[in-house]
Order: sequence, then C-alpha cells, then structure tokens
Amino acid sequence: MTVPHGRMVLVCTGNTCRSPLGEVLARRAVQRLGLPVAVASAGLAAVPGAPAAAEARAIAAEMGLDLSTHRARRVEDVRSGPALWLTMTPSQSRELRERYGIEAEPLLVHARRLGVPVPAGDGVADPLGGDAARYRDVARILEQALEGIAGIWAAASVVSRAEGGGRMQTKTIALPRLGGLRPTLESTALKLLEEAGELAETIGKFRALSGERARPPG
Repeated sequence: MTVPHGRMVLVCTGNTCRSPLGEVLARRAVQRLGLPVAVASAGLAAVPGAPAAAEARAIAAEMGLDLSTHRARRVEDVRSGPALWLTMTPSQSRELRERYGIEAEPLLVHARRLGVPVPAGDGVADPLGGDAARYRDVARILEQALEGIAGIWAAASVVSRAEGGGRMQTKTIALPRLGGLRPTLESTALKLLEEAGELAETIGKFRALSGERARPPG
C-alpha cells in the first residue's frame, strides 16, 4: 500500500459544501497523525471566490473547525503536480477524467477499498438546500471516511527518525491477499494490530524504555 506523501484534492460541484467540509476534516486527520499530506478542495462548477455555505460553516464550527475564510476554487486553480483526487460521486470522477484527464475515485469507494467501514453507496449526497441535520449527516460521513483513510495510511507507512542519524525509516505493510481477493476489514484490522505491536516495540527500544537502543539502518 502506498501512502500519498504529497497532496489530496477533494472535489464536489460548487466547492461550497461537501468538499470544503472534507478539506478541513482531512487536514485535521492528517495533521493529528503527523502525515506529510497537503489537502485542497475544488469544484467542477465553482464560482471562484464564493464563500462556504452558511450551513457548512456552522457544522464545521460545531466540529471545532473553521470555514470562515474558505473561498471556492475551480479544478484549474488547484491542479498542480501529482495528487490523490477524491470526488463525492462517481459522475464527478468521470467528469474529471473526461474534462481534465485526471484519474479520480469517489471518496467512499476509495475508503471502502482500503477497508474503512463507510455507509453503503458510492456517493456522498449534496446537502445544498437541506437543513442542518442533513449537513451534519454529510459531515459525519466525510469524517468517518477521511479519518479512516488517514489511519490506514499512518499504519501502512510507519516513519521514525533514527537517533543521531537524521534518516527516516519507512515500513510498508503488505495486507493479506488470498487467491486475488481483496483484504477484508477483519484481515486488515488484524494486520494493523500486528504492526502496531511491532511499532510499540521499536518505539520502546528507540526511547530506551526497554533498556535497548534502536540502531539506524545499516
């Protein structure tokens, strides 16, 4: 599994509801885990400079996040260099590919493929015109998917700085595959628990908590 140590771009229609909420939620998730992933958002039919919807700003504030300074951007405004592009619906992924040649995947499809438990369906419904409860439901779905993805990335690439060497060690987890089948949520969870135990042992050695010292890679 490859962790995209670069950029994630979340895309919806107007870049005023779903993708702005996704942007701040994703940014919080990767920052909490110390992942070097930049996050941006855009809209396929965005009016540049438009603020986030009032309902989206209110729900973000409820979650301890701030959308007060958000301004809508077009895909062209954020298209610079490699990125993981995630959309709210399959049709948006198709439009990105047809209009811009950008390969994208619906957020829920991507999350489910990584083993993150998310609601059924391939799309996150547009809450525009809905009440606060509808926006809140969308925000919770986005949070569940994005925090799950960030968690999988963090577990899949364990990075630690070797004492005195200043070099980084990266470990990639190979999730179990049998007969070409995709990993199940259960097998993924078991593998992550196994790796977490190894990580805890390494950290203990690194900090001399076990009486041993971690050595830089040879």
